[in-house]
Amino acid sequence: MTADVRVASEPGIEPYADELANQLGRMQRVRERTMHQLGSRGPGGLDLAAFRCLFALIEQGPMRSGALAEAVLSDPSTVSRHVAQLVQLGHLERLADPEDGRASVIAVTQDGRRAAAEMRHRRNARFSQVIEHWSMEDRDALLRLLTQLIDDQERVRLVRAAECAKDAPDRTGSADTSLREQR
Repeated sequence: MTADVRVASEPGIEPYADELANQLGRMQRVRERTMHQLGSRGPGGLDLAAFRCLFALIEQGPMRSGALAEAVLSDPSTVSRHVAQLVQLGHLERLADPEDGRASVIAVTQDGRRAAAEMRHRRNARFSQVIEHWSMEDRDALLRLLTQLIDDQERVRLVRAAECAKDAPDRTGSADTSLREQR
């Protein structure tokens, strides 16, 4: 990082945080552009966003739809749509929940594992091209620091979510009171 990069664009903003946010935004735009150029569909016409559900189930095992939505940090309706698509393609199946036979859990099929392996192979081939000229030390440093960044971002997200949840009843109550007072 050069000295001129460390100059924050706004007073009071930590310069490294500002540049990190700028670079992460840039990375997201490059990723979105790449996805647009490659198409938004994966193997078998699968919506690429659905692969997050597939990978989460492979990593964490069968789970209920609500737990899957939490695991992929998405809303239940979006996850429901992805699950329906994945079930239709034969990548997922619904099984009786071993803890409550009235409910179901979502599990990955062998076809789903094959589709995920193909997608992972394609993704890894693209990233291999990006880092092929990097030293092992740089690769290790990026992986270590990126893992640390994401872990810390998740930690802060959970703290902020807890704060919002704690404050939510007060806001709802205030809004209800305000509506009653207006009537």
